[in-house]
Amino acid sequence: MEQQVVSSAIFADFTYQINEQWDILAGIRWDHAKQENEGESVISVANGDLLPDPTNVNFDPMTAKIVAGLNTKPFAMAADASGNEPLVDASFNAFLPKLGVSFHINDDMTTSFIFQKGYRSGGVGTNIARAATYTYDAEYTNNYELSYRSLWLVTNTIKKQEMQVA
Repeated sequence: MEQQVVSSAIFADFTYQINEQWDILAGIRWDHAKQENEGESVISVANGDLLPDPTNVNFDPMTAKIVAGLNTKPFAMAADASGNEPLVDASFNAFLPKLGVSFHINDDMTTSFIFQKGYRSGGVGTNIARAATYTYDAEYTNNYELSYRSLWLVTNTIKKQEMQVA
């Protein structure tokens, strides 16, 4: 199976300072995805020779007929699942907003609240057994972030001597 996915996006983030303590955060993202699938599937039955042979075993005629019929099922299912997968393609577009606010408690501490829409594009596929192509929808999330940021390790450093690098 060959699958090709091409994604592209354009985004921008802005911060507007209302005063020394308050900022408004805004952003937009436009996302585009194009997907294509096509291929060939060959399905086989592993160890099919281990199925009971109704002609070599002492089955009564009715049981032999049932066993022979059952033995054909796995091979028929494998044949039905094999074949060429037609080209299936689809495009997905999404506009994703972002909006938030930050409060600077002092020069070393900030708290923020941000809302952002998340996205995963849909897709395309082929069900060979039913000879049907399908698409599935994109998924969206509403993300809420509450954060507190502080600066408290300014004068601390980590020093590693004799570091071994492979």
